[in-house]
Amino acid sequence: MNKSGQSRFRSLKPWFQTTLAVLIGASALSMSVESNAAASVPGQSPVTPPKKVTVRGVVIDENSQPVPGVAVLVKGKPSEGGTMTDHNGEFSLAVPADAVVQFSCIGYKPEERPVAQTTDWLVTLVEESVALEGTVVVGYGVQRKESVVGAITQVKSEELDKTGTTSITNALAGKVPGLLVFSKSGGPGENDATLLVRGLSSWNGNAPLVMVDGIERDMNTLSPTDVASISILKDASATAVYGAKGANGVILVTTKTGVLGKPKFSVNVQQGINTPMFTPEHVDAVTVANMMNIAYRNAQSFGSQFSDAVLQKYADQSDPLRYPDVDWYSLIQKKYATSTNADFSVSGGSDKVRYYLSVGYVHEGSILKEVHEGTNCGSNKITYRANLDWDITKTTIFAFKVGGVCNMFKELNQTNTSDFFTTMYFAPTITYPAYYPAWALEKYPDALYPGVREDRIGGNQGAKYNNPYSYLSNPDYRETMTNRLMTDIDLIQKLDFITEGLSVRGKFGMTSKYDRYSKNVSKAFPTWNINWDAYDTGSSEYWVPGATQAASSYVWENKPYAVTQDNNAREVTFITYLEAAVDYKRKFARKHNVTALALYNQRQLNSDASFPKRNQSFVGRVTYDFKGKYLFEANLGITGSEQFSKKYRYGVFPSGAVGYIVSKEKFWKNAMPWWSTMKLRYSNGVVGSDASKANWLYYSSWTKNNKGYVIEDAAPNETARWETARKQDFGIEMGWLGNKLTLNVDLYDEKRSDMLMAPVVTPFVGVNYKSVNAGALKKHGFEVEFNWTDKTSSGFTYNVGGMFGLSENRITQYGDAPYAPEYQKYVNTPLESARTGNTLVDDKFFGSIDEIHGYPIYASEWTNVAPGGYKFLDYVPDGSISQQDLHVLKGSTYAPGIYSFNFGCSYKGLSFKVLCTGTIGKYINYRRASIIPFYGGDAIVHTSHLNYWTPTNRDADVPALSLSDEMYSWGGGTSASPGYNLAIPDFTWKRSDYFSVKEVMLSYKFSGPGIKRVLGVKHLAVGLTCNNLYTFTNLIDVDPQRMTTATCYYPTMRVLKLNVNLAF
Repeated sequence: MNKSGQSRFRSLKPWFQTTLAVLIGASALSMSVESNAAASVPGQSPVTPPKKVTVRGVVIDENSQPVPGVAVLVKGKPSEGGTMTDHNGEFSLAVPADAVVQFSCIGYKPEERPVAQTTDWLVTLVEESVALEGTVVVGYGVQRKESVVGAITQVKSEELDKTGTTSITNALAGKVPGLLVFSKSGGPGENDATLLVRGLSSWNGNAPLVMVDGIERDMNTLSPTDVASISILKDASATAVYGAKGANGVILVTTKTGVLGKPKFSVNVQQGINTPMFTPEHVDAVTVANMMNIAYRNAQSFGSQFSDAVLQKYADQSDPLRYPDVDWYSLIQKKYATSTNADFSVSGGSDKVRYYLSVGYVHEGSILKEVHEGTNCGSNKITYRANLDWDITKTTIFAFKVGGVCNMFKELNQTNTSDFFTTMYFAPTITYPAYYPAWALEKYPDALYPGVREDRIGGNQGAKYNNPYSYLSNPDYRETMTNRLMTDIDLIQKLDFITEGLSVRGKFGMTSKYDRYSKNVSKAFPTWNINWDAYDTGSSEYWVPGATQAASSYVWENKPYAVTQDNNAREVTFITYLEAAVDYKRKFARKHNVTALALYNQRQLNSDASFPKRNQSFVGRVTYDFKGKYLFEANLGITGSEQFSKKYRYGVFPSGAVGYIVSKEKFWKNAMPWWSTMKLRYSNGVVGSDASKANWLYYSSWTKNNKGYVIEDAAPNETARWETARKQDFGIEMGWLGNKLTLNVDLYDEKRSDMLMAPVVTPFVGVNYKSVNAGALKKHGFEVEFNWTDKTSSGFTYNVGGMFGLSENRITQYGDAPYAPEYQKYVNTPLESARTGNTLVDDKFFGSIDEIHGYPIYASEWTNVAPGGYKFLDYVPDGSISQQDLHVLKGSTYAPGIYSFNFGCSYKGLSFKVLCTGTIGKYINYRRASIIPFYGGDAIVHTSHLNYWTPTNRDADVPALSLSDEMYSWGGGTSASPGYNLAIPDFTWKRSDYFSVKEVMLSYKFSGPGIKRVLGVKHLAVGLTCNNLYTFTNLIDVDPQRMTTATCYYPTMRVLKLNVNLAF
């Protein structure tokens, strides 16, 4: 930061210190006022205490079941003592005749009863989940649900608990309209999902801002059982208070806190079986060899074909070392892996102190086989949390929260997970064996190592990728330990003695991250090939060391393991956060509800040895409603960022919203009493972003070249400014028949401008520039959500729901090259579309030699074009197939349409739920290497390659078989991978929509006096959950959630879990 920026931050420190002093002083004044009020007044007669009466009764829940362990206390008089309901829900307590009795229990809404009513009571407690429906967590506060005028969706804790997954991001799938949730990997410790709110919005990043308990943090560090609610903020009215960070939506995560009552314990244990999905099916060796023969014949290379005798060897596997048939996935992958997670929590509290404590453990095993001891990959994670709320006085509240996670992750050392699965996908079936067993040295002795009997790892015989089995055969792995610690301190002081509804609060938070390699084991065994030509000629030296060893002079020495413990940090991050706010909330004349907020915060990020990154914000909000019918809200966010020069450093982001609850009008109630809810709302506002590929855009960046000279590689942009987004949202919320049936609809529009991007610089300038404001984009869409919930007279409860969201974006301004043809420009195309595509014409394949000679020539390669090859469109047209014919294709790798359906029912203790999700309009970029066999000339064939073109099979999925890629070189790529990025509709650029049975849950809860008497617990719940039960897709052997097959990932896992939950 420059000197002006630093001085600006220093100037704010006295302001913040003054605010904290006000907080502390107000707390002291409040304590003094309460102390004086409590003191006796001289000259007055002592007050005669009221007489006592005994109240007794039973506490039940909504299912008429007794609720044991309910705290029964006299409101405001802890000295009067209290009691707890017994296992039958019964209680008896002597209280003053004018008292108000409070009933509280974790998981239920508190209840109050004045003694004046009666002394024989039947008290019904409502579950807390129902009670919480009336409030919604919003930016820097909480609002009544009916008064919210922004586009906000809230997910409750019980919805997360029933998913069976340990990943919060995956648990959100299908539960929020407009929220796209997809996973790239199912690997242990790497299976968290990516979230997008209302689709793509920018090429500078689309991740929403995530706030955990009011501070920017990673929610994947939390256990789902610690989460009370998650709010997803979508429009400008809801996100403008977050200024520069709210452009892509905001996700607010609130953790659980304690409630009044005796300690409540909960234990939850899950044991899972994880099976891989979309595993490529094995294509046997003789099929691969026959397909290679066809490719040889197509190339008129008849002498290279496999003979019938060799084909028979591949078929009967009588000599598996020379004619292997390697099923790599069966050899390397287990049929399933196991997972275990356990959570323990305790919560409770008194009138003064409330607490919530938890600890959790998650183990996720790997589907990779442990070929060598110690190479079993996996993840072990421990989470912990302690939330404490302390009412220092009736007007002073202190809160302390600490939580963290320790993750121990074990992986292969020589390669990362994605590269390993890529190697396995492209491993040839018939080229080399995975390993030579010990008996191979008896049949084929090694002249250099006579008498040796050992398993030997197979070399790759010159294939493009290494033998994947070699990575598992080497005791070469590393363990990484990752630690996260999150600490919050909150202080709230009510100032009702100044004016009713006024309060001030302060927050201090720290977040630390420390990663290191806790263990590094290094050892590599040699790989070997057998030179079969040398063997056939009678040579005794046919064992050849692999590519990693020298040739004739190589002598291998079996050295001990190299085990190191690296205590040096891989990554160290430390974040501090300060916040001070003034709140006002008051109701006038029972008609006018007014709230106001003024807030300041600042954040500093220190990462490794980099310069600190700082930002600060000023926030203001005013809400008003009249009779709960006419709603108004105004928000203002002012954010400062170090990205920009002094002139453009602060961005101002206002928003406004109005709402009208028509159903509260008398005429509506009289005319349509069955139409329970009718609410209209509209919001309009501006949010911003400072995301860019570079930091400190107003400073030059310098690099030291290989000659030792320091050069300027990017000139400064002193006029760089905020990327802004103007968002509008119109929503309708409807409910009928007492809101048994609900329907919510949102229409939204967004226009982004001044988007930062790399400039197009001509060679005459001589130096690049940092990002400039040269881009613009528009986006619009709609969301629909419906739900039907009902309960029969017999107690059977059921619900049916669904949601659908559609988002379309279009680039309206981009720094395209000045002379680029219109059809190759980014303008008027969606983000993440295929830009190097070409369309096929006629029957999509050349049918004959005559047809080839009558068609425009290929600009760069012609000799390998043959019948059965792709017939590309001469898009220009200029009589030549060249890169000038590449154009943008329809579609995007991110689904514009997402939907979900859910059904749930319960009867007494039995519950069932199913959730299905799907996409519409999604595409996948196969890359040419994955859709066409024999990539790189290797013997690689998958089931998606089997429907190839022949003169008798013209309706094919892949072209005529060929071992050459040169016919695609006109489309770009490299000499090793010609036409690598060439996108072809329905072939390498394919629709990848899917319908997934995402979650299935069946459980039974034992509760009541019987389970209490037998096991001593409040309830025992036993259930089964299944995640990713089945996915319907038109793709073969590929996860449709993926964007591309250029890189392979750990497969998505189908997870079946047995759950046991105890509460006592």
